[in-house]
Amino acid sequence: MATTDAAEKNASAATLSVMVAPTLDEKAAAPGLYDAAVSAPATDDVIIHVRFHPDSRVWEIAERPAALDKEQWFKLLCARFGAKYQTRAGGRGFFRISKVELEAAQTPRPH
Repeated sequence: MATTDAAEKNASAATLSVMVAPTLDEKAAAPGLYDAAVSAPATDDVIIHVRFHPDSRVWEIAERPAALDKEQWFKLLCARFGAKYQTRAGGRGFFRISKVELEAAQTPRPH
């Protein structure tokens, strides 16, 4: 009995996955609806790559404004977008932030 139940579950799961895909008639009735993921606009995220020396000093960092040195730019990004930083192996990491956030961070602030 257990094997029959398992076989029935597998058959219904396979049927379920086939039934999820829209038919050609459904696609024709609602053009663009089923292709939304393909035609979705690209995100406005910017990836700011950071590389570190073995002693943890910033070796290289992207999108740095001319008014700041590498360490200052990294500290500013950490202060504002620390939750959006992702560490990678080999002394690397990156911030994934929106273009609007990047422009706001690059704008000089009076003290």
